[in-house]
Amino acid sequence: MIVTGIALLMIFLLGYFPPTRITDQRVVNFLSNRKPPPFLHFPKGAKVDVPHTKQFKQQKLTQLRFKGAELVHDFLGELGIKTVAPLPPDPRAPKGWKKVGLDFNTVGDTLVEFWGVSIISYQGQTLVVGEVSHNGSGTTQTEPIDMNDMVLRWQKDIEASSAKYKLDPAIIAALIEQESGGDPDAISPVGAIGLMQLMPSTARSLGVNPYDPAQNIDGGAHYIEIQLNRFGNLEAALAAYNAGPGKVEDGTWATMPETMNYVTNVPRLVTKYEQLWQKAKKVQANKH
Repeated sequence: MIVTGIALLMIFLLGYFPPTRITDQRVVNFLSNRKPPPFLHFPKGAKVDVPHTKQFKQQKLTQLRFKGAELVHDFLGELGIKTVAPLPPDPRAPKGWKKVGLDFNTVGDTLVEFWGVSIISYQGQTLVVGEVSHNGSGTTQTEPIDMNDMVLRWQKDIEASSAKYKLDPAIIAALIEQESGGDPDAISPVGAIGLMQLMPSTARSLGVNPYDPAQNIDGGAHYIEIQLNRFGNLEAALAAYNAGPGKVEDGTWATMPETMNYVTNVPRLVTKYEQLWQKAKKVQANKH
Protein backbone atom coordinates (compact mmCIF):
# COMPACT_ATOMS: atom_id res chain seq x y z
CA MET A 1 0.00 0.00 0.00
CA ILE A 2 2.83 2.37 0.86
CA VAL A 3 4.56 1.67 -2.48
CA THR A 4 1.29 2.17 -4.35
CA GLY A 5 0.68 5.44 -2.54
CA ILE A 6 4.17 6.72 -3.36
CA ALA A 7 3.70 5.73 -7.01
CA LEU A 8 0.36 7.53 -7.23
CA LEU A 9 1.88 10.61 -5.56
CA MET A 10 4.77 10.63 -8.06
CA ILE A 11 2.35 10.32 -10.98
CA PHE A 12 0.34 13.22 -9.59
CA LEU A 13 3.39 15.44 -9.02
CA LEU A 14 5.01 14.68 -12.39
CA GLY A 15 1.88 14.51 -14.49
CA TYR A 16 -0.80 16.73 -12.99
CA PHE A 17 0.49 19.12 -10.31
CA PRO A 18 1.29 22.36 -12.25
CA PRO A 19 4.48 23.48 -10.40
CA THR A 20 6.19 20.11 -10.84
CA ARG A 21 4.42 18.65 -13.90
CA ILE A 22 6.83 17.47 -16.59
CA THR A 23 5.80 19.14 -19.85
CA ASP A 24 6.90 18.18 -23.34
CA GLN A 25 9.16 21.22 -23.47
CA ARG A 26 10.81 20.35 -20.16
CA VAL A 27 11.58 16.86 -21.40
CA VAL A 28 12.94 18.19 -24.69
CA ASN A 29 15.05 20.79 -22.89
CA PHE A 30 16.44 18.22 -20.45
CA LEU A 31 17.35 15.71 -23.15
CA SER A 32 18.83 18.38 -25.42
CA ASN A 33 21.16 19.88 -22.83
CA ARG A 34 22.76 16.67 -21.62
CA LYS A 35 25.90 15.09 -23.04
CA PRO A 36 25.23 11.87 -25.03
CA PRO A 37 26.12 8.68 -23.13
CA PRO A 38 29.61 7.19 -23.80
CA PHE A 39 28.34 4.12 -25.71
CA LEU A 40 27.11 6.45 -28.49
CA HIS A 41 30.74 7.23 -29.40
CA PHE A 42 30.61 10.95 -28.64
CA PRO A 43 33.84 12.23 -30.27
CA LYS A 44 36.40 13.92 -28.07
CA GLY A 45 36.19 17.69 -28.47
CA ALA A 46 32.66 17.64 -29.89
CA LYS A 47 29.96 19.93 -28.54
CA VAL A 48 26.20 19.40 -28.40
CA ASP A 49 24.34 21.69 -30.79
CA VAL A 50 21.48 22.41 -28.40
CA PRO A 51 19.14 24.40 -30.72
CA HIS A 52 19.30 21.78 -33.48
CA THR A 53 18.99 18.94 -30.97
CA LYS A 54 15.83 20.54 -29.56
CA GLN A 55 14.45 20.90 -33.08
CA PHE A 56 15.20 17.24 -33.85
CA LYS A 57 13.66 15.99 -30.60
CA GLN A 58 10.53 18.08 -31.08
CA GLN A 59 10.06 16.47 -34.50
CA LYS A 60 10.57 13.01 -33.03
CA LEU A 61 8.10 13.76 -30.25
CA THR A 62 5.46 14.70 -32.82
CA GLN A 63 6.14 11.49 -34.73
CA LEU A 64 6.00 9.50 -31.49
CA ARG A 65 2.54 10.83 -30.64
CA PHE A 66 1.04 9.86 -33.99
CA LYS A 67 2.85 6.51 -34.20
CA GLY A 68 1.83 5.67 -30.63
CA ALA A 69 -1.81 6.51 -31.35
CA GLU A 70 -1.66 4.35 -34.47
CA LEU A 71 -0.23 1.44 -32.47
CA VAL A 72 -3.01 1.69 -29.86
CA HIS A 73 -5.67 1.89 -32.57
CA ASP A 74 -4.36 -1.15 -34.46
CA PHE A 75 -3.84 -3.18 -31.26
CA LEU A 76 -7.36 -2.49 -29.97
CA GLY A 77 -8.74 -3.21 -33.43
CA GLU A 78 -7.25 -6.70 -33.37
CA LEU A 79 -8.97 -7.23 -30.01
CA GLY A 80 -12.29 -6.23 -31.56
CA ILE A 81 -12.44 -2.79 -29.91
CA LYS A 82 -13.39 -0.04 -32.35
CA THR A 83 -11.58 3.30 -32.05
CA VAL A 84 -11.16 6.32 -34.29
CA ALA A 85 -8.11 5.97 -36.52
CA PRO A 86 -5.55 8.75 -35.88
CA LEU A 87 -4.51 8.69 -39.54
CA PRO A 88 -6.07 7.46 -42.79
CA PRO A 89 -5.16 3.80 -43.51
CA ASP A 90 -2.23 3.15 -45.84
CA PRO A 91 -3.40 0.60 -48.43
CA ARG A 92 0.19 -0.61 -48.89
CA ALA A 93 0.70 -1.42 -45.20
CA PRO A 94 0.43 -4.99 -43.87
CA LYS A 95 -2.72 -6.02 -42.04
CA GLY A 96 -3.62 -7.66 -38.73
CA TRP A 97 -1.06 -8.52 -36.09
CA LYS A 98 1.73 -8.04 -38.62
CA LYS A 99 0.76 -4.36 -38.77
CA VAL A 100 0.69 -4.19 -34.95
CA GLY A 101 4.21 -5.64 -34.87
CA LEU A 102 5.40 -3.11 -37.43
CA ASP A 103 3.77 -0.29 -35.41
CA PHE A 104 5.51 -1.53 -32.26
CA ASN A 105 8.94 -1.57 -33.95
CA THR A 106 8.36 1.92 -35.38
CA VAL A 107 7.30 3.33 -32.01
CA GLY A 108 10.31 1.68 -30.36
CA ASP A 109 12.79 3.10 -32.87
CA THR A 110 11.21 6.57 -32.65
CA LEU A 111 11.30 6.49 -28.84
CA VAL A 112 14.97 5.44 -28.84
CA GLU A 113 15.82 8.27 -31.20
CA PHE A 114 13.78 10.82 -29.26
CA TRP A 115 15.55 9.82 -26.05
CA GLY A 116 19.06 9.19 -27.32
CA VAL A 117 19.81 11.28 -30.42
CA SER A 118 21.90 14.43 -30.15
CA ILE A 119 23.09 16.85 -32.83
CA ILE A 120 26.76 17.70 -32.32
CA SER A 121 29.38 20.01 -33.82
CA TYR A 122 32.68 18.29 -34.55
CA GLN A 123 35.61 19.39 -36.74
CA GLY A 124 33.48 21.80 -38.74
CA GLN A 125 30.70 19.26 -39.34
CA THR A 126 27.24 18.88 -37.92
CA LEU A 127 26.66 15.24 -36.96
CA VAL A 128 23.70 13.29 -35.63
CA VAL A 129 24.67 10.80 -32.92
CA GLY A 130 22.51 7.92 -31.74
CA GLU A 131 20.16 7.20 -34.64
CA VAL A 132 18.89 3.64 -34.86
CA SER A 133 20.62 1.70 -37.60
CA HIS A 134 18.25 0.01 -40.04
CA ASN A 135 20.90 -2.28 -41.51
CA GLY A 136 19.81 -5.19 -39.34
CA SER A 137 22.64 -4.90 -36.84
CA GLY A 138 20.56 -3.21 -34.17
CA THR A 139 23.45 -0.85 -33.44
CA THR A 140 23.59 2.91 -33.48
CA GLN A 141 25.46 4.99 -36.00
CA THR A 142 26.86 8.46 -36.57
CA GLU A 143 26.08 10.04 -39.94
CA PRO A 144 26.97 13.53 -41.19
CA ILE A 145 24.04 15.80 -41.96
CA ASP A 146 23.74 19.47 -42.76
CA MET A 147 21.39 20.80 -40.11
CA ASN A 148 22.08 24.36 -41.23
CA ASP A 149 20.55 23.83 -44.67
CA MET A 150 16.77 24.25 -44.71
CA VAL A 151 16.37 21.33 -47.15
CA LEU A 152 19.31 19.04 -46.45
CA ARG A 153 18.48 18.88 -42.74
CA TRP A 154 15.67 16.56 -43.88
CA GLN A 155 18.10 14.27 -45.73
CA LYS A 156 17.35 11.20 -43.63
CA ASP A 157 13.64 11.38 -44.43
CA ILE A 158 14.38 12.27 -48.05
CA GLU A 159 16.62 9.23 -48.46
CA ALA A 160 14.09 6.97 -46.74
CA SER A 161 11.36 8.06 -49.18
CA SER A 162 13.82 7.88 -52.07
CA ALA A 163 14.52 4.22 -51.32
CA LYS A 164 10.85 3.44 -50.67
CA TYR A 165 9.60 4.85 -53.98
CA LYS A 166 12.77 4.30 -56.04
CA LEU A 167 13.20 8.02 -56.71
CA ASP A 168 16.33 10.12 -57.06
CA PRO A 169 16.61 11.91 -53.68
CA ALA A 170 17.50 15.06 -55.62
CA ILE A 171 13.95 15.17 -57.05
CA ILE A 172 12.43 15.08 -53.56
CA ALA A 173 14.87 17.71 -52.27
CA ALA A 174 14.16 19.94 -55.26
CA LEU A 175 10.42 19.72 -54.67
CA ILE A 176 10.86 20.62 -51.00
CA GLU A 177 12.88 23.73 -51.91
CA GLN A 178 10.43 24.76 -54.60
CA GLU A 179 7.31 24.13 -52.52
CA SER A 180 8.22 25.40 -49.05
CA GLY A 181 11.92 26.28 -48.88
CA GLY A 182 12.24 23.57 -46.24
CA ASP A 183 9.67 25.04 -43.82
CA PRO A 184 7.68 22.19 -42.19
CA ASP A 185 5.07 24.67 -40.92
CA ALA A 186 4.36 26.30 -44.29
CA ILE A 187 0.68 26.74 -45.16
CA SER A 188 -0.26 28.14 -48.58
CA PRO A 189 -3.16 30.55 -49.19
CA VAL A 190 -5.16 27.63 -50.66
CA GLY A 191 -4.43 25.34 -47.68
CA ALA A 192 -1.48 23.25 -48.91
CA ILE A 193 0.49 21.97 -45.92
CA GLY A 194 4.10 21.46 -44.94
CA LEU A 195 7.39 20.73 -46.67
CA MET A 196 5.91 19.36 -49.90
CA GLN A 197 2.71 21.42 -49.74
CA LEU A 198 0.19 18.59 -49.66
CA MET A 199 -3.47 19.48 -49.93
CA PRO A 200 -5.51 17.89 -47.09
CA SER A 201 -7.46 15.73 -49.56
CA THR A 202 -4.23 14.50 -51.17
CA ALA A 203 -2.73 13.69 -47.77
CA ARG A 204 -5.85 11.70 -46.83
CA SER A 205 -5.75 9.74 -50.09
CA LEU A 206 -2.08 8.90 -49.48
CA GLY A 207 -2.68 7.93 -45.83
CA VAL A 208 -0.26 10.45 -44.33
CA ASN A 209 -0.41 13.18 -41.70
CA PRO A 210 0.75 16.32 -43.57
CA TYR A 211 1.72 18.07 -40.32
CA ASP A 212 4.36 15.43 -39.58
CA PRO A 213 7.52 16.29 -41.60
CA ALA A 214 8.55 12.69 -42.29
CA GLN A 215 5.06 11.72 -43.41
CA ASN A 216 4.73 14.89 -45.47
CA ILE A 217 7.92 13.98 -47.35
CA ASP A 218 6.70 10.40 -47.74
CA GLY A 219 3.38 11.63 -49.12
CA GLY A 220 4.97 14.09 -51.54
CA ALA A 221 7.43 11.47 -52.78
CA HIS A 222 4.63 8.96 -53.24
CA TYR A 223 2.54 11.52 -55.13
CA ILE A 224 5.31 12.46 -57.57
CA GLU A 225 6.04 8.75 -58.07
CA ILE A 226 2.37 8.22 -59.00
CA GLN A 227 2.56 11.06 -61.54
CA LEU A 228 5.82 9.74 -63.02
CA ASN A 229 4.25 6.33 -63.50
CA ARG A 230 1.12 7.89 -64.93
CA PHE A 231 2.67 10.31 -67.41
CA GLY A 232 6.07 8.73 -68.05
CA ASN A 233 8.33 11.79 -67.84
CA LEU A 234 9.47 14.30 -65.24
CA GLU A 235 8.12 17.42 -66.98
CA ALA A 236 4.55 16.12 -67.12
CA ALA A 237 4.82 14.68 -63.59
CA LEU A 238 5.93 18.06 -62.24
CA ALA A 239 3.10 19.79 -64.10
CA ALA A 240 0.65 17.34 -62.50
CA TYR A 241 2.17 17.96 -59.07
CA ASN A 242 1.73 21.71 -59.48
CA ALA A 243 -1.47 22.10 -61.50
CA GLY A 244 -3.16 18.73 -61.08
CA PRO A 245 -3.28 15.62 -63.30
CA GLY A 246 -6.37 16.90 -65.11
CA LYS A 247 -4.47 19.89 -66.48
CA VAL A 248 -1.84 17.54 -67.89
CA GLU A 249 -4.40 15.23 -69.45
CA ASP A 250 -6.14 18.07 -71.28
CA GLY A 251 -2.89 19.90 -72.09
CA THR A 252 -3.93 23.19 -70.51
CA TRP A 253 -0.98 23.24 -68.09
CA ALA A 254 1.20 24.58 -70.92
CA THR A 255 -0.87 27.79 -70.93
CA MET A 256 -0.36 28.40 -67.19
CA PRO A 257 2.64 30.71 -66.46
CA GLU A 258 3.05 29.47 -62.88
CA THR A 259 3.22 25.84 -63.95
CA MET A 260 5.52 26.60 -66.89
CA ASN A 261 7.89 28.33 -64.47
CA TYR A 262 7.55 25.37 -62.06
CA VAL A 263 8.55 22.73 -64.63
CA THR A 264 11.50 24.91 -65.68
CA ASN A 265 12.82 25.69 -62.21
CA VAL A 266 12.48 22.32 -60.45
CA PRO A 267 14.83 20.45 -62.86
CA ARG A 268 17.47 23.12 -62.19
CA LEU A 269 17.09 22.41 -58.50
CA VAL A 270 17.31 18.67 -59.20
CA THR A 271 20.71 19.23 -60.84
CA LYS A 272 21.82 21.26 -57.81
CA TYR A 273 20.89 18.49 -55.37
CA GLU A 274 22.31 15.73 -57.57
CA GLN A 275 25.68 17.47 -57.26
CA LEU A 276 25.31 17.85 -53.50
CA TRP A 277 24.41 14.17 -53.06
CA GLN A 278 27.35 13.05 -55.19
CA LYS A 279 29.65 15.25 -53.12
CA ALA A 280 28.28 13.73 -49.91
CA LYS A 281 28.86 10.20 -51.25
CA LYS A 282 32.47 11.02 -52.08
CA VAL A 283 33.01 12.37 -48.56
CA GLN A 284 31.59 9.15 -47.13
CA ALA A 285 33.73 6.98 -49.43
CA ASN A 286 36.89 8.82 -48.43
CA LYS A 287 36.11 8.27 -44.75
CA HIS A 288 35.79 4.54 -45.27
